[in-house]
Amino acid sequence: MTRKTTFDPDEAAECASLLGEITDRGQLAALALSQPVLVARRAQLEREQLRIRTRHGKEDPRVAALDTAIALAAARIDRVAAVAELHTVDTPAEPEEGGVIFGRVSEKGFGRADLVVSAVNADGKVVGFGCTGLKGAFEMKVPKGEGLRLRVTDKPGATLWRDRDPFDIDDGARIRREIDLGAAGPECPMPDDDTGEQPETAKVPELVGRGEAEAQRLLLAAGLVRGKRSEEEDPDNVGRIVKQTPKAGSEVERGSGVDIVVGVESGLTMPDLTGVPLDEALAKIKDLGLQAADPAFAPSADFEGRVIQHTPVAGTKVKSGDTVTLLVGSKPKLTLPDLRGLKQAEAEKRLKELGLKAGEVGFVDDAEREGLVVRHTPLPGASVDPGSTVALFIGRKPEAPGDARKMPNLVGEPLDAALKVLAEMKLKASETTFVKDPEKAGQVIKQSPAAGKAVTVDSKIALTVASGKDERDIRSVVLLAAQDPAVEKLGLKSDDLLRTLKAKNVNSLDRLTAATASDAQVREVFGVDTAAKAKRLRAALRAVMAGMA
Repeated sequence: MTRKTTFDPDEAAECASLLGEITDRGQLAALALSQPVLVARRAQLEREQLRIRTRHGKEDPRVAALDTAIALAAARIDRVAAVAELHTVDTPAEPEEGGVIFGRVSEKGFGRADLVVSAVNADGKVVGFGCTGLKGAFEMKVPKGEGLRLRVTDKPGATLWRDRDPFDIDDGARIRREIDLGAAGPECPMPDDDTGEQPETAKVPELVGRGEAEAQRLLLAAGLVRGKRSEEEDPDNVGRIVKQTPKAGSEVERGSGVDIVVGVESGLTMPDLTGVPLDEALAKIKDLGLQAADPAFAPSADFEGRVIQHTPVAGTKVKSGDTVTLLVGSKPKLTLPDLRGLKQAEAEKRLKELGLKAGEVGFVDDAEREGLVVRHTPLPGASVDPGSTVALFIGRKPEAPGDARKMPNLVGEPLDAALKVLAEMKLKASETTFVKDPEKAGQVIKQSPAAGKAVTVDSKIALTVASGKDERDIRSVVLLAAQDPAVEKLGLKSDDLLRTLKAKNVNSLDRLTAATASDAQVREVFGVDTAAKAKRLRAALRAVMAGMA
C-alpha cells in the first residue's frame, strides 16, 4: 500500500530555523529539498489565482485570499533561503602539500565569530590555526601528520572545546568539521606549547591593508589579541583593515588588544521591517534617507496595518535615495450588500456602518422608485476594500419632454465640466465632433444650440471639442464613451475607467487603440468580467475614437 506524504509549508519554514539541532549536512539536505517544494507551492497558488480571476473576475473573494497566501509563500521562501545562506560553508581547493581543515563552530544552532580553532599534534604543538568569521566558518592549512586534535579558544585564551579523539591527515586531504560548543565539557585552560620564558612586551605588526583572518593570525603570532572592531565606508578596501591602534611597530604589553577599523561598502544596511506598523516603517525609511514607494496591500488578519514583507530585504546594502517597496496587511475585503430600494439616507448610513463611503450620486428617471436607490456601483455582492467608495443612483420623476429651459454657455469649459452641467439639467450631448487645437485640447470650443436658447430633454445638442494632446484626448474619449446608454447600463463610470488606463500606463491614443484592438484585449485591460460587457465598452470607445481621427 502506498503511503501518502503531505508537505506543510509553514512547518518547513519553521523547521529551517531549528536546523541547528541536527548536523550541517542534514541541514543543507533539508534546505535543498524544501526550497523547490516551497517555490512550486507558490507557483501553484499563482496558477490557481489566475484561473479564478479568468473565470470569475478579479472581484471574486478567492482572488484576495490567494493574494495573502502568495505573499506568505514568498516570505517562507525568503526565510528558508536566509537560513540556507547562514549554514553554507564554502569548500576550499585541494592543497598541493599537507591538508586543509575547514568547517563551522556553532552554539545552539548559530555560528560563533571571533574564535580561534587550532590543530595540535601529539606533542601539544600548534601546527595550524584559523579564526571564525561571521557565520562561524573557519579554514586552516596543516602539514601531513598523525594524532591531531582540534581545540577552540576565545580571545583571552580560554579553551571552549577540544577533540576527544585524535585523527590523521594526508597530503591533499580536505576534512570538514562541525564543532558544537553546546556539546563541550567544562572550560579548561590550555597552556601554550612554547615552554620557554615569554617576553613582557610585543611589537605590533602591520595590519593595514590585510584581511581580518590574516590580521588575526599575525596578532596571535605576536602574542597580541584583537581589540575593538569598527567599520568605515571604503569601497576600495572592502573587508580589509584601513586603520589600527596602536600603530605598527609600537612596543606594547604582551596580551594587549589592537583596535582595527575595517572597510565596508558605501551605503546602509536595510533593517528588518517585517511586522512593523506602517507609520513606523515609513518614518524609519525616511530617517535612513531612503524613499518609500506607494505601499501595496494584501488582506491579512495577522498583519493588519503592519508590514508583511519588503524589498530590498533585510540585510541588503542600500544607498541614500534608494526606493523601498512595502507589502502591508489590510483588513479582509467586504462583500457589498444590495442597497437597491433603500432611501438615499438609509443607503449612506448602511455604507458608513460597513466602513465604506457614499461617492457620486446620480439620478435615474424612475417615477415608481422616486427617492430610492435604483442601482449602485460596485454591484451587489462585489468584494471591496474597507473605505471604498460606492456610487448611488437615485430614482426621480421624469420631466415632461416639452418642459423648456435655457441652454447654458459651455464654450471654454473642460469637457467633463460641460457634460456634468448638461446632466444636471437632464440634457445630453447627442453629437460630438473634434477639431485639432492642442492649446485648448479637452475644452468645448463650439456648441449648438447657442447659450440662452430654449431647449428640452429631447433637444439635440452638439458640441465641438478641441483635441491634440494625448492625455486630454484619452480623457475626452472615455468621458463621451461613458455617456453611451449601453455603457451606462453596465455601471461603468468614467473616473474608474480613467484610473484603470492610468494604472496600465495607457497614456497615448496609440496605446488606447492597441488596448481596444479586440474584445478580449478590452476585457483584460479594463477587468470586465464578461465578453458581452467588453464588446459594448469596446464599441463605445472605438466610436468616439473614430470621430477623433
